[in-house]
Amino acid sequence: RFHRISDTTCRLHRFGVYFFGQYSAWILVAVTVERFVSVYFPFRAKIIFNRKNGIIILVIIAVVLMMVNLHIFFSFHISHDIKLCQAKPEFAKFADHYWHYIDAFIYSIIPFLILFTLNLSIIIKISKKAKQRQANLNAGTKYNELRSITVMLMVVSVAFVIFTLPLAIQTIIMHINSNIRTTYQKTCKLDEAKSKFKFNLLNILAFCNHALNFILYSVSGRKFREEFTTCLQDFLKYVRNYCKDKNKTIGSMMDLHSLSASTSYNKVIRGINQISVKEKCSIQV
Repeated sequence: RFHRISDTTCRLHRFGVYFFGQYSAWILVAVTVERFVSVYFPFRAKIIFNRKNGIIILVIIAVVLMMVNLHIFFSFHISHDIKLCQAKPEFAKFADHYWHYIDAFIYSIIPFLILFTLNLSIIIKISKKAKQRQANLNAGTKYNELRSITVMLMVVSVAFVIFTLPLAIQTIIMHINSNIRTTYQKTCKLDEAKSKFKFNLLNILAFCNHALNFILYSVSGRKFREEFTTCLQDFLKYVRNYCKDKNKTIGSMMDLHSLSASTSYNKVIRGINQISVKEKCSIQV
């Protein structure tokens, strides 16, 4: 396995698992905040959430999460006795008793609370706008676009909660039970095996959330489908133009090669003719 090759691969694997999971969750939070501001403060949203500020927000989230997970690069290693990627002895207490709680809150519980609060507020506002829309038919197009994006976000948010919250809760329960068993010196291999099986099953479920996000975006969001189709068409157009330019370059190179070859051939022929003329002249003399 990749994470058992060396200490470096162990740390990179651990960092990637924690960082990208948390980053995915907080990108969803950032998009939900953008939707919330767009619904409640539409004029301010156009000023705040432009392309430049969006990139800055994503970079800030990435930097903060990197700092949170930076300890992995000096606290994890390959154990020499059982050859597993785990915390060093001096960091074992932090990794076993504190880090799992920190990760559970950053990855699922805090995003869940934010998503639940903001999405509930968005639903209330959208319901009020739906009633106002009946009296103002001219705002129908803008409302439908807003509703399409909001529905897509709702579906993705609900899927995030369903797939990731059980893992966070199970992680906390596992370590509480582990501390209780350690305190009272009671161990049961069957209970421990059941707990690990539940954890692994919920872990797979959480990874499925990341894999299903693209499908959920495509199915529930008309705006996302249109933008994705446009991006795909632009990419295919770029590939076709690149291939055409490359073929033209190859063709021009071949023309130059053939031209240089014919030029060299003509030079050789002229040289032979000159030699033959000289020989004829010497014979006549």
